[in-house]
Amino acid sequence: NEPKSLPTFKSNEERDQYFRENSTYYTLVCKAGLGYERHSFKTLQEALKAGQVKQHVGGNGWLVYGVINGQSLLVATVKKENK
Repeated sequence: NEPKSLPTFKSNEERDQYFRENSTYYTLVCKAGLGYERHSFKTLQEALKAGQVKQHVGGNGWLVYGVINGQSLLVATVKKENK
């Protein structure tokens, strides 16, 4: 597959929205000991759903990064659900 070329963005918000909607894949990440626990997903929805489960089971702060051409951008944080 030919890598996507990134457009020129007029604002940080435009860039953030582009990564949320067009990333090649999404990485769910959490600090774990001296390193990081990391999982990859095809869609943002899959990453967020997995992050909610991991947040509920183990706590910690989970972050979702969108990845395009090896460049990543934070696109979401997984917050603890209020019951």
